[in-house]
Amino acid sequence: MDQILTFQHSIVQDLAWALLSPSLIQELPEVSPSLFVQAGIGDTSLEEDLKLLRQLDERPSILEDFIRHHLRSYRLGLYFESLIHFWIAYHPSYELVAHSLQIREAKKTIGEIDFLYVHLPSGRHIHLEVAVKFYLLLGADWENWDAWIGPNPKDTLGKKLRNMIAHQTLMTQSEAFLSYEKYASTEWEPRALLKGRLYLPQSLAERVLPLHISPQTLTGLWMHDESFRMHPIAQDGLPLDRKEWMKGIGNMDDYQRSIPSKLTKPLQFQSLSDRTQFVFAMPSGWPANP
Repeated sequence: MDQILTFQHSIVQDLAWALLSPSLIQELPEVSPSLFVQAGIGDTSLEEDLKLLRQLDERPSILEDFIRHHLRSYRLGLYFESLIHFWIAYHPSYELVAHSLQIREAKKTIGEIDFLYVHLPSGRHIHLEVAVKFYLLLGADWENWDAWIGPNPKDTLGKKLRNMIAHQTLMTQSEAFLSYEKYASTEWEPRALLKGRLYLPQSLAERVLPLHISPQTLTGLWMHDESFRMHPIAQDGLPLDRKEWMKGIGNMDDYQRSIPSKLTKPLQFQSLSDRTQFVFAMPSGWPANP
């Protein structure tokens, strides 16, 4: 992860984080070991990816213009998807076939495919679904996927995994997709890119993660507003804009931000003294009153 901050431009750091940060999931016994991508988006070497990222850092306007043109909304998930969209379109080893392909059946949309692309050196046709997620452990049952919930409590790690495995990555096998003659004659290899960070409650004394979570998964702490006020990061941290939830702030020396006297929405903080330390501060009523 230290490699990310070697790039000068924030948007290139964001792309580097999307590619180089560890997957949330290592592998699951009930699915193919190749389903969850562990490095980059798969198929290319770290050296090749770093070389391209360095070239982009010299000319970041290529990436900036692409994101400005293609980003439909500044929601973090769509920004993350746009970064991967750029990488597939830009990388010489890939040929983009389709992006955000809506699958319809009887005039009703039943799903959307994030990416279809070809890995040119091998000729493999890849179906890739992508997501960036941030989950907080509620309670101490860390082996329960559904005990890891998002800032929006309706979202859980279990729900996301079930949707990715049983619906999203199977879309290219659906009858509705196979009715698209342009794509149906090709066998598509499903893959899932799931990045993000997991947050443990302050009350847990050790770093505990569910089985099959990558050992390198990025982690942080979470606490309610009243506990946060007594934590050192309340004096030694900066609140992050949502777009900064991924890598944090590159150059902290330029930032002066105030902390609201009462939290009305989840806020993520990054430590000034230890840039690897992230803390989610949640409103007092969360998750009952998100």
